Amino acid sequence: MTTALTVNAAVEIKTASTISNLADEWLAFVDVQPATLATYDRALKNFKRWLADNNVVEVNRAVVIAYRDSLLESLKATTVNLYLVCVKMFVKFLASKGICPNFTDNIKRADVDTSTHSRAALNVEECKQVFHVMTGGNEKSLRDKAIIGLMMATGLRCCEICRLNVGNIERRGKKIIMHVQGKGRSDARDKVILPAQCAAMIQAYLKVRGQVGSKAPLFVSTSSRCKGQRLQAQTISRLCKKALNAAGFTAECYVAHSLRHSFATNALIAGVGLRDVSKAMRHKSLIVTEIYLHDLAEINNTATSTVANLIF
Repeated sequence: MTTALTVNAAVEIKTASTISNLADEWLAFVDVQPATLATYDRALKNFKRWLADNNVVEVNRAVVIAYRDSLLESLKATTVNLYLVCVKMFVKFLASKGICPNFTDNIKRADVDTSTHSRAALNVEECKQVFHVMTGGNEKSLRDKAIIGLMMATGLRCCEICRLNVGNIERRGKKIIMHVQGKGRSDARDKVILPAQCAAMIQAYLKVRGQVGSKAPLFVSTSSRCKGQRLQAQTISRLCKKALNAAGFTAECYVAHSLRHSFATNALIAGVGLRDVSKAMRHKSLIVTEIYLHDLAEINNTATSTVANLIF
C-alpha cells in the first residue's frame, strides 16, 4: 500500500496529528493491570509502525481492515485479534472525544480455530510418560517435578504458577487449598483444591530449597544469574516443553498449555461432570468447557471405521 486509503473526511483520522499525540492519553485513560497496559502499548506501536511503513496518512475503516489482513500473513489469529482489539479500543476512545466516529465498529475479528488445542492434549498414560522423565533429587529437579505435577493435576496456567507464593497454600480440615491469582485477576482470589500428591511434591522441593517466608515466591530460579528470584512464566513454559520433548512428544502442538488441556480432557474422560471441570478450570462460561466435550466426541466418533469395516 503506497497511498492513503480514504472514504471521506468524516470517517477518518489523521495519523500524524492524532495517533501520536493521543496514544499516551489513551494509555493513561484505560483502567487495566500494568502487564495489560504494556501489551496495549506494544500493540499500538505496532499499528503506528505499519502505518508509517505503508505511507498511510489517514486512517479509516478500510485501513484497519487492511491492517488486520496484513497481520494474518505472519501472526496467529489470536495475536491478530489482540492487536485489532487495541486499535478498536483506541478509535472508540477518539470517538468519545468527538475526534471521529467509531468507524471500527463491527469489523470482524480473525477466525480462531478453537479445535487445534485438542491435538495437544495428553491422555493419562501419556501424562505418566512425561511425569516419569522428571527425575533427580536436587532443588531444580524437584521444583520442575512439582510444577509439571501441578499443571497436570490442577490445570493451572504458566502465569498462575509464576504468581504463586509460599503462603498461598493452606490446610482447611482435610483439604489443602491453593489461592491462585487467575488470568486477568489483580489478587489471589481463586481457590483450587491441591491434591495431596502435589502438596507432597511441593513440600519435598521446599525442604531442599530451605527456610522461606510466606510472602516468598513458591517457585524460584536456580540459575547463578538470578538465583532466588521468582520464576517467570516463559521459563516455566520452556521447562514444560523440555519435559514433553524428553518424553517423546516433540511435535509443535505439544506445549506447556497442553498440560492444562490434558487436565480438562482427562477429567471429562474419567466421568467428572462438565460443571465441576469448568469450575476447576475457572472458565467464565460453560460454553468454553464444552469445547472439550465437542473434541472428545470427534475423537471418539467411530462412523468412518465402522463403514470401512463393513466395506473392506
